[in-house]
Amino acid sequence: MSYDIAIVVPPIPEDDAAAWSALETAIAMPGGAHASLLELHDRLVRRYPCLSTLRDDDLEAGVWASGPIRVAFEQPVAVLAIQRPRVAEVVPIVVDEASTLCLVVFDWQTRHVYRPEGDSTLTLTLEGGAAFRGPTKRQMIAASAALDPDCGPGFLIVEATSGDYIQVAGGNGRYVCEWRQYRDERFEHWVAGVHGVPDKRETRVATNGAHVTVRENEVLGGAAVQALLETFAEKSDRPRRFHWRDISAQFG
Repeated sequence: MSYDIAIVVPPIPEDDAAAWSALETAIAMPGGAHASLLELHDRLVRRYPCLSTLRDDDLEAGVWASGPIRVAFEQPVAVLAIQRPRVAEVVPIVVDEASTLCLVVFDWQTRHVYRPEGDSTLTLTLEGGAAFRGPTKRQMIAASAALDPDCGPGFLIVEATSGDYIQVAGGNGRYVCEWRQYRDERFEHWVAGVHGVPDKRETRVATNGAHVTVRENEVLGGAAVQALLETFAEKSDRPRRFHWRDISAQFG
């Protein structure tokens, strides 16, 4: 069974759920190819030849599950079938090439929507989900809003290629956020808190069948989490509007 992705020309809705609905509508609509899709086809087959151009003894080395592949790009929405053993290699390349042409990639298996404005230096991972390279700020914020301490996901991590990361746990308006930053071979790890709130007593934040113990001032609301995710995505320093408790020593 193949691994299928779809590629479309913007505009699409900013909300991912609405974008998936728009995709299904676009697939059913008649129409011809877009120049950007044809250009993507040419770039991809230069790297991964169409099955129709391979000799019989080379077919097993092909990455596409059907051909001729150009037929897929002659539609308003290009639907590509990829051989599953080659998915980890091929999908990131398709996404990168599509992004340079301002195209959007939909992955049915992971339900990820790869948008040209996404940041390829960041990877978003939700508890129980596949890693998502290149999220937008909006997608990271939507992921935090989807956290649910009762049935999950209970946490998310956004990691930069530098190794720095921010992680959020909780849900239903009660979150805890940690921020790690590397300096050469060492790192510093902090918990975000709110100024002006007592910070001596401990409390728990539920995280999908478990909990995190923090201080009372370290229980954050959704707006605070959104601000922290945006700041991390912008590669900015930890915002001073928050209190930061250094817990690096806990990681030995």
